[in-house]
Amino acid sequence: MGNTFFSYTNRDYENSRKEGIGKIPALTNYRWTDLNAGDPGVVLLDYMHALVDMCNFYMDHQALEAFLSTAKERQNLFHHAKQISYAIRSAKGALVDVNVVLDEDTGFPDSEGETITIPAGTSFYSENGYYRTLEDLIISEVDTVYEVPCQQCEVLSEIYTGTGLSDQSNNDAEDDEYGEENYENQSYKLVAPYPDIDSIEIVGLDGTYWKRVDFIALSDPEDPCYELDLNTDSSVVIKFGNGLHGKVPNLNEKLSITYLASNGADGSINGYDIDLRPSFTSNKGNNYVVYVYNEEPSTGGSSREDDEELRTNALAWAKTQGRAVTNEDFRTLALMVDGVRDVKVYDVHNAPDYCANHEVKVLVLPDDATTDNSALIRVVRNHLNDRMIPPTNLYVISPIYKSINISIVARKTTYSLTEDIVGDNMRDVIDDYFDNLEMGEDFNAFNLISNLYQVKGLKSIISLTPSSVSADKVTKFNLGELDITFQ
Repeated sequence: MGNTFFSYTNRDYENSRKEGIGKIPALTNYRWTDLNAGDPGVVLLDYMHALVDMCNFYMDHQALEAFLSTAKERQNLFHHAKQISYAIRSAKGALVDVNVVLDEDTGFPDSEGETITIPAGTSFYSENGYYRTLEDLIISEVDTVYEVPCQQCEVLSEIYTGTGLSDQSNNDAEDDEYGEENYENQSYKLVAPYPDIDSIEIVGLDGTYWKRVDFIALSDPEDPCYELDLNTDSSVVIKFGNGLHGKVPNLNEKLSITYLASNGADGSINGYDIDLRPSFTSNKGNNYVVYVYNEEPSTGGSSREDDEELRTNALAWAKTQGRAVTNEDFRTLALMVDGVRDVKVYDVHNAPDYCANHEVKVLVLPDDATTDNSALIRVVRNHLNDRMIPPTNLYVISPIYKSINISIVARKTTYSLTEDIVGDNMRDVIDDYFDNLEMGEDFNAFNLISNLYQVKGLKSIISLTPSSVSADKVTKFNLGELDITFQ
């Protein structure tokens, strides 16, 4: 039964203390009349309510930790994400399109059909780390600039030696309290601090391929499989079977573990940071030096998900069940890709929102709209291709960027602020206006003027003249040249 004498709804310190003191006269038959803050009984009551308030705080905190949308402790976020089979994002290397050219000074001799093949997976090393080609590149002409996508990462290999244990815990375990044998899992922690968990491959020396599963507890005893535990410090532990669920690595059995490790967000580079001249052998057996460089900065490099990203992405995953069916699914899943600022989705042929066979155009606005977006576009396209329900024709593109030049003539108030200060404040407001313009949204001079009148020291705007630029639904307007003069 509930306590009808004392209310538990007002649980904050002040309200519970006020209610407690209010009960003292009735509880003491009105013999306790000194209720000032220095009374020993009131002091004890204050201590009691302080302890109760602290206990309530911890109880509330633990209750919030039970839900993905309110949990704050990273380990609890990991547990919630795993329960809904959300694959927590590990570190990803930045993507960059690398230009490759064979200079005419070291060009091909007159040998018909001579080519140089740079296979996918070739690593280039520069002072910024390793870069690995993602596609095959065949060079057949001199002085032709070829383009190949690369990712900042290094291929690492480690060997795990099985212990043969796990038939029972240490092969000599006592039964647990329910009378059942205790089975343990062999485990191995990867050396690299930021491994890409999606790239992990485990193969036995006998050629047996070990498969990654979400829950090893659902595996059969002879299934060569493993489960990954991603720790809060981004380290990765591989958990093998125990003979009851999943196969046990035998004593001295060698397993080759290959994976990619990157610098994460720190692997992003500027244009022309890659400047290499490696040598390759042609199909005729001749060695040639090629020039390797990047014109554009890299994009898409990311370290582990922070707490807010993890919560947002896991909730989005639960909402879509990891499948792209409706337009909203495509948008939600595309926004999960690191480096994507905004997404708009259109049915190309006005097909219904839910349709088994339709074409979808996905417009991706990156965080940095000033760089080349081809690498990020490929990441989003692959991310959606793996999750969409076929058959769907998918187009992933970046918006058409158009610049608007603006000329402003204005008057300022006569007091202390100078023209330079007022002009800088106006520039900040204009920059914010263009940053907040969505894809396909028209430039509106009246809205911009309304925002400018919030600038301190600005008395009036005599004229605001934008350049004439046409728009459509895939246009993203940026600020071009800005000229501000005062009268």
